[in-house]
Amino acid sequence: MYAATTLPGFCRLVAHQDPEEGVTVIAKDRDAPTFLGGASLAYLIHIQTKDGDRPQDKEWE
Repeated sequence: MYAATTLPGFCRLVAHQDPEEGVTVIAKDRDAPTFLGGASLAYLIHIQTKDGDRPQDKEWE
């Protein structure tokens, strides 16, 4: 909420494509917090880096 109300250049990046085909790893029909500044774009996502049968065996970045 802080970023959305106080920082210039804050927006949401929306992905409607199949995540296997797109340039982002944003889940289909989801969005990510994004900052625009000059010619730069930065977005925040989390991806699973390790899978496992138990929740404690899974890792995310």
